[in-house]
Amino acid sequence: GRYNTLIGGLAGDNITTGDSNIIIGKGIDAASATADGQLNIGGMIFGTGGAGGNVGIGIDAPAQKFDIQSAATAACRVLATNSNTRAALLAQLLPDTLALAAQFT
Repeated sequence: GRYNTLIGGLAGDNITTGDSNIIIGKGIDAASATADGQLNIGGMIFGTGGAGGNVGIGIDAPAQKFDIQSAATAACRVLATNSNTRAALLAQLLPDTLALAAQFT
């Protein structure tokens, strides 16, 4: 791959053709050896799709802009959208039924 930033002994040594990845930590690898624009910080914080992609904590394939997966069975997914006048924030904890929604102006 090209334009990869690898910090730490053996960091990102699995990358073959993936470009523009950031891998930080001793022995930490990219989630995919061939994908572009990945982030892995210490095997705890992950990113996909570069600047316009998703960020995950504890989950190497985040499905939302900000996706959190705990070691327990519960997951928290956060979706944030912006418009010119308002930002809406939706947080949902799964599998238990706890959902919070807030709207800010």
